Amino acid sequence: MSNNESYQVQTGFKKSVLDVFPNPTNDRINISCKIDKPTFVKIKIINSVGEVVATVVDNHYITEGIFSTTFDCKQLGSSVYMVVLQTNDGIITQKVQVIK
Repeated sequence: MSNNESYQVQTGFKKSVLDVFPNPTNDRINISCKIDKPTFVKIKIINSVGEVVATVVDNHYITEGIFSTTFDCKQLGSSVYMVVLQTNDGIITQKVQVIK
């Protein structure tokens, strides 16, 4: 993903489709998303200047239902990050605060 890509919230998503917890965190986050129909999923972590600092999931095919994964935040510094969920239907973001 290039730094020229911009992220915007897709209005077609339900508000509760992406859950990130615990928030704030100091070591690990759980990422859970509800998928209503078959799609490819990407989940990335973006810093405050828009750089991709981690790819959690890259083009994973999901039929439908709840998809969950964890991400180890130990390599990240204290800051606010965006968890970006991208599917065939669009993009949704959720803020997460890492505290060391």
